[in-house]
Formats: sequence, structure tokens, C-alpha cells
Amino acid sequence: MSRELSPSLQAAVKESEVLPFFAVDLVFDGGPLYFWTGPTDQVIDGKTYIASNSLLSISGVAETTEMEAITALVSLSGIPSSVLSLALSEPTRNRPARIYLGALNQYENILYYSEEIGQSGYWNPNNISVVDNAALNPDGDATTADQIVEDTTNDYHDATQWLNSAVRNATYAFRVHLKANGRDKIRLSMNALSGDQARAEFDLVAKTASSSTIGTGSVASVNIVDEGGGWFLCEMIATPSTTGGTKVGFGINLLNSTWAALYTGDGASGCYAWGAQLEVNTAFGKYARTLDKVITKSTVLYTEIFAGSMSEMNISEGAEFSTVTVKIVNKMADLEKPRIRRLTSAYQKSIYPTDTGLDFVESIQDQPVFFGKKGP
Repeated sequence: MSRELSPSLQAAVKESEVLPFFAVDLVFDGGPLYFWTGPTDQVIDGKTYIASNSLLSISGVAETTEMEAITALVSLSGIPSSVLSLALSEPTRNRPARIYLGALNQYENILYYSEEIGQSGYWNPNNISVVDNAALNPDGDATTADQIVEDTTNDYHDATQWLNSAVRNATYAFRVHLKANGRDKIRLSMNALSGDQARAEFDLVAKTASSSTIGTGSVASVNIVDEGGGWFLCEMIATPSTTGGTKVGFGINLLNSTWAALYTGDGASGCYAWGAQLEVNTAFGKYARTLDKVITKSTVLYTEIFAGSMSEMNISEGAEFSTVTVKIVNKMADLEKPRIRRLTSAYQKSIYPTDTGLDFVESIQDQPVFFGKKGP
């Protein structure tokens, strides 16, 4: 089995804020055991992986000239003995086993389409139009910045993303890269839809930042960073309301020269925007681009790097904790040639594992396990 990482995982493991890990599936007749190298138990695709932290190691991998793994040796120590009841009571040979390499995101962005503010159904335009990919982004390496243009209505002019599950009294870190294009005064807002708001106002010429609130909204901090080329990173950390409930709007609002949000637009002015980021946090983490799926710190990217069958398992039991070593192979030709032993007596059948319809076992290194149906 060629061991290729998915493009998303290849990108993730290069980041500085991810937790790389190995995970192992050991599937027994009575149920599976799942282990991973993380610090606490973790649910991955509906399966709960037991934390083994640094106590899980993978070694002894043999490879062919085609770079395909033949065997792998998995060692786990410090495992609660109660967890291993399946391994102690059931046959293990030829039972499925898989090894995964993955990464757990350590960054977050709960806004959809963070670089496509004109995306219909996610960002709600209010008396504006959005031109996608209208200018170079702040890094200057791609034309991916959007242009926000006000219309001629005497009203508010903004792009807002409403998140139905956002908790109103949570604290959020919200930031956007902005560049003036006729409007150099911009507001970032958190609207709790209950009359409460937290707001940050930015002057992209004077390079200043200030805050304001409505109702019980509160602002912990605001900041503006000159990125060069007319671009500014505009940031706010705030709580939109003290009341409970859900649904909060996170907006980019155009302001006129007197800082008014309600004004008659000229049909041409606005700003450029790129890289909107929102976290449920009191500080900012690393930026993560999103499309139709948000990214949270619990998002797991992983890929299967080895699949085969268990061929040997050694368990050293302790009163509370045990050590387990499992050899996994993915080519049956690599197994020692089996020696068939008939189950001829009631005593033999009572001491060897049995399954309905099967009446002989193979013994590898004097460890009998079930092999198959009796031949003609």
C-alpha cells in the first residue's frame, strides 16, 4: 500500500500550529480498540481514540523496492488493563489493523468564505456590491482581495455574515485586512440582534483605532497594523452582549467622512477587503482560509498510511497498566507458513478460540488462532 498523504494533510503538517499524531485501529471480533498519540481522548469520525500520548510508538517498518510497507510494530505502554479485555479474551491473528498519520488543527476560523465576501448565501450585502478578486492581497502574491462598492442609497452600507449558532455573550476575536478605496473610515461590528452591539472604528489614513458599544456590548481591545501598500490589519476582541441566546452578525461597515454609518452613497466609493477571521477566543491565532466549511481547533485531518492484519500480539499485564506490542502485516506471504492443527477432542475445542462452522486452527509460534473451514 503506497503511503501518500492527502494534499490537505501535507499542507497542515507544514504549519507551526498543528498537533501531528499517529492513530491505530485494532479490530477484534468483539469490537475495536482505538489508540492515538494525543494528550486526551479524541473523537475522530465518530470513533473515540484512547490517549496514549508519547506511550505509543511505531517502528520496525519493512519496505519493498516499491516503497510499500510490509510490516509494522506498534507498541503501547501505560494502557489501563481494563481496556485490554478484548485483546486478552479473543483471537487476534488475521484481525484487521490500521495506522493513520494525522494533524489536529491548533487554529480556528468560524467565518465561511473568508476570502470571498461576495459569496451569496454566506455574506449578506447591504446596499453594496462586491467585485471578487479585484486587487492584490496584502501579501502581494495573488489577486484575491475583494472590492466593496457602496450604492447610491441613503442607508447603511455593509457586508455582514450572520452565524445562527454564535452565542451572543461569548467573547470573539474578529479581524479583517482592509485597504481604502474612496472610503477610509471602516467599522467592524458584532451585532447581537437584541439591540446590543460591540464595534471598532478604523481610520485607514490616520492609522487609528477606537471602539464604541450599544446596549450591553463590550470591547476588550482594538488594534490596527500597517501592512504596507495601503493595507491595514484591523482587529477587535469583544463580547456582543451579556444576554444569552444565539445568532450574531459580524460585519464590515463603510462610514462616511463624518463617521456616519447611515449616509447617501456615491455609487463608486468603498474599500478592499481580504482574509476575514473570527475565533471564539480572547486572542488571535493563526489565520486559516475557509470556504463552505469553517475550521475549529478540533478539526482533524488524517490519512491511512498502513493497513493490514495483526499477526502477533504480546501483552505484559500489570495490576493497573499493561504494555502491548502488536505486529501488523499487509502481505499474507510475509507470514510464517501456517501449521494446521485439527480440533479433534472436546478438550482441544474448549481451550482454543472457536467460531461457528470452523473446526481447525493455525498455530504460529505456538499461539493458536482460528484459520478457516475444514477442507474436503
